[in-house]
Amino acid sequence: IYDLEEHLCRLISSIDELGFEISPQINEYMELLLFFQNQIKNKAQYFFKKSVGFSRSIIKQEPTNKFSLITSAELFKLRIIYSQKEASVDIEPYTRDLTKAWQVKVLAPEEFHIKTDNPIWKHKFYPRAQIALNDYDEVIWTNEQGHICEGSFTNVFFYNTQGQLCTPSLDSNILPGVMRSKLIESFDVIEGHYYPKDLQNGFFLVNSMFVKYINIP
Repeated sequence: IYDLEEHLCRLISSIDELGFEISPQINEYMELLLFFQNQIKNKAQYFFKKSVGFSRSIIKQEPTNKFSLITSAELFKLRIIYSQKEASVDIEPYTRDLTKAWQVKVLAPEEFHIKTDNPIWKHKFYPRAQIALNDYDEVIWTNEQGHICEGSFTNVFFYNTQGQLCTPSLDSNILPGVMRSKLIESFDVIEGHYYPKDLQNGFFLVNSMFVKYINIP
């Protein structure tokens, strides 16, 4: 299981910022972290019928137009849902076809947009990934100002005309994805406010499992 601590830190931050209640038996941050780790480990070991381990993914190079996976092993989706002081863990095979050419649409603000004054968007709520996806493999959301924000289950990166790696800034009210953070930590990434025209030469969709290049014909 890759980057579990980073995912759990984001989850715990959301629990805190949104004012969700936690079990009265849990008093400290580290206790909550261990609680989630134990829930996940128990579920994963039961699901796979063997012991599981935690590991950090390693980012060796900036994104290229060659599709890349975090691991070459068979992929599974692990979903943690926190609600009413309880955590549930679901594991299922990852069935999305990552190797085909994706149909991706940038949604205009009048079609659907993120509201920058609504704090829910910087958190991963369920079923976030189904909003306005329709028949596309992925959609990219903008905000009311027309700035590029993110995909329904991915963050967006692109190279500008000077060859610099760029991504929308968090003040666009977007999810601070784990892979997004790792790329920013590893490389010289420019965060800012960008528009759909900035993606016209191609862009990258990234999440914790893959980096996928989207070519513009």
